[in-house]
Amino acid sequence: MIVALRLGHVHETTLKGILEQTSKRADKKIQWTHPERPVICAVPQGANSPLDTPASGSQLNNNVKDLALNAGIVERATHHSLKRGVARAMAHINEHIAGVATAAVQLALHHSDVTLHSGGTRDYVGDSQVLTYNIRAKHRFDDHLAPQMAPAPIQATRNTPKEVLEYMKKHGMDESQRILAAATLKREKLDAAKAAAHEQSEQTASSTVPAPKHDLGRGKTLLFPHASQGGNPRERCPRRE
Repeated sequence: MIVALRLGHVHETTLKGILEQTSKRADKKIQWTHPERPVICAVPQGANSPLDTPASGSQLNNNVKDLALNAGIVERATHHSLKRGVARAMAHINEHIAGVATAAVQLALHHSDVTLHSGGTRDYVGDSQVLTYNIRAKHRFDDHLAPQMAPAPIQATRNTPKEVLEYMKKHGMDESQRILAAATLKREKLDAAKAAAHEQSEQTASSTVPAPKHDLGRGKTLLFPHASQGGNPRERCPRRE
């Protein structure tokens, strides 16, 4: 929607206006000023943008990588990372989702298992009308498989002409390899910034682990500060018979 608003692909100029006009329509569909154009167009090098050409998979991957770096995500990210996140969030929702082709719908329609699993039952049910994004936002969970997060965005400094020349001299590259040298130097800077962010996130994670109150030893009890509630620890723990 941000892209559509900026490029004038919708009739309104604000997100609120789009929602209001769409809600008044019987079909609840957004009206596009150029229905034949792709939602996200290709962005080549240069000032001009071919609005009629859809974005490539590599462009979307690069967009997701840039977003991940700005968010401080240390690990590698692709557009499939978004799908994995949605799948994991939906799998942990403890709520009934209406409008899904379930075994009950299969029973009512007398469909076979083959029809259900091949998508035939889903075709009868139709598209879901449940706002699953709102449900995912409401039922947030602690994802232990989530990628590491740096405390700040991961940014590499831009190449200067002097740095590129020094890099070319160091690696014995001639003038015809200037573009390659600049790209390689930029990638090495980014890798160094990601490594530094990874180390910083590791230090931050280790600093949040509470230190033991007592050293482990013969006859000693391991007790963390957050578990200390007063009294004898042995009295609080049931003894195994």
